[in-house]
Amino acid sequence: MLDWLFTKKDAHSSGIPKEEKKKDRIQLNSLPEEVWENPWYPLNGPPKNPQEAELLQKVIEEEQSAVKAALSKRHDEMRNEKKLLDTHAKSNCADLQYDWKICLSTFNFDRFTTLCHGQQIAFENCVKIQTRNLEKLQYYKFLHTYPEKIDELVEKADQMYLDEMELLKNPPPKN
Repeated sequence: MLDWLFTKKDAHSSGIPKEEKKKDRIQLNSLPEEVWENPWYPLNGPPKNPQEAELLQKVIEEEQSAVKAALSKRHDEMRNEKKLLDTHAKSNCADLQYDWKICLSTFNFDRFTTLCHGQQIAFENCVKIQTRNLEKLQYYKFLHTYPEKIDELVEKADQMYLDEMELLKNPPPKN
């Protein structure tokens, strides 16, 4: 019943998860079908004494902890996926980051007045564009289905960035 809550979503989905292989799905403890049909499970009806109320409270707490654990695990997975995306985007912009660090390490009047702002902006824009390109190429989908093709995807995103920069430097002639 709550499978929609625990399935992985495509990075570009509209919020409606796509059905994926069972092995990729976060699994809760397999609960009997009675849980969904009887709101007082494991009791047949509302608790009639303190022991039944305590039993019901225990079952509710176990279910809540299972849901929290599953959500926490998925949250950690998503955070790790985002870190990996950032790492790949930054690796494609390593030359610009190097230029920025070299600028910061040299002491001259230009560095003193601008704090290498131009190099910093170039690096940050590169990372933003690389991230956008990786997402366009469905990075997250490949991460789960074809992890061996990630390097090819990163190279393709870098080529898209270089093509975009070439167009900015040399725009096509206007007719």
